[in-house]
Amino acid sequence: MKRSGFKRPTYEQIIKAQQKQRARALERAAERRANPKPKPVKVAKPKEKRPPNKKERVKTLKAKVWRMFSKYIRAKYADRMGYLVTCDGKRMHWKEAHCGHLFHNSERNQSLGGNELWYYEKNFAPQSMPGNYFNADDSAKVYMMWAIQQYGAEEVAEMRRMKERQRDFTEEELQAKYEHYRAEFDKIGL
Repeated sequence: MKRSGFKRPTYEQIIKAQQKQRARALERAAERRANPKPKPVKVAKPKEKRPPNKKERVKTLKAKVWRMFSKYIRAKYADRMGYLVTCDGKRMHWKEAHCGHLFHNSERNQSLGGNELWYYEKNFAPQSMPGNYFNADDSAKVYMMWAIQQYGAEEVAEMRRMKERQRDFTEEELQAKYEHYRAEFDKIGL
């Protein structure tokens, strides 16, 4: 075997080399602390808070009205103690129930404003969470039967037609609806 001329360092030599490296690093760190480089000062421009545009205001108002409307619908069906029987047959406190809807009323497209079923009281009723989210126990069929029994087949058919009609809500309409449902909720007193 040929010798390459490389000689392995001893442990003492390795430890001395590491101590020298640490000492140099500490010296450099102390030097940097003693003579710090001036950092360039960035002047932050204050962000101009622009007022929300009409679309954002309407979207915010829709959410605000929905929260109040949901509370009103659930409290409307509750007794004095705050308990109700949901359209899918469960007994629960009104705060635990969901405000379910017979016909889905979400916006299909942002350019569309919604449909006539938004905030139409007969389309909404208290529903259990599993029934509302997961259609447990065929909750949608039970809800449909409940609505037909409650309002009649003609009203349910009319709600189905209303679902297809586009409706753009104005800020004034939404604010009036919020005030109306807030007053109605306060009258219930739960």
